[in-house]
Amino acid sequence: MSWDLLKRFIESDVFNQNPFLSVAYLSRYADHVGITYVLCSKLRQFSYEEIEFFLPQLCHLIISLDNESMALEEFILDLCEESVNGALLTFWLFQTYLHDLSSNPQSIAFKTCRRIYNKVQRIVFGVTDTARAEKIKENTLPVTVLASFVLASIGMPGLPRWAGPLAISQARKPQESEATVSDSSQTQKLARSHT
Repeated sequence: MSWDLLKRFIESDVFNQNPFLSVAYLSRYADHVGITYVLCSKLRQFSYEEIEFFLPQLCHLIISLDNESMALEEFILDLCEESVNGALLTFWLFQTYLHDLSSNPQSIAFKTCRRIYNKVQRIVFGVTDTARAEKIKENTLPVTVLASFVLASIGMPGLPRWAGPLAISQARKPQESEATVSDSSQTQKLARSHT
């Protein structure tokens, strides 16, 4: 589907009536940072009550998809800050994922789960979180994207309004340590717990 058709569909009334389409398209376009950001922005238009049913699917998407986008993670954390129910449900979901993934602590899924679990734990137990005030890291991809948006804003003046927050959230993404050695033979698929 071309970007123009997808953009028209995302902006249509049909797409904005139910969060189901946004969640489904998050899975379909998981490898596109910009589309993920737009879809998460659409999810912000819905109330917590409308999103609650999809919270397990959203948490599963964060863990199961290895992508560069930070939009879904930020959406989940913002949802946890707004709703105590959402924070507790997310806390329990990530606690379960952490237990299931603990057999391979070097996996990207485990590291992502642990990072989000710790952030949600800070929200649930009221410990102040410095992640929002966290400095932007030296991350070349978001800097390149931001620079291209600055140049493109000459032709499209409205572009920085939504592109700036996208580049900033991507720049806060933790970098993989070069010292970390992972064994590719130990990579496992997510499976149900046998408990």
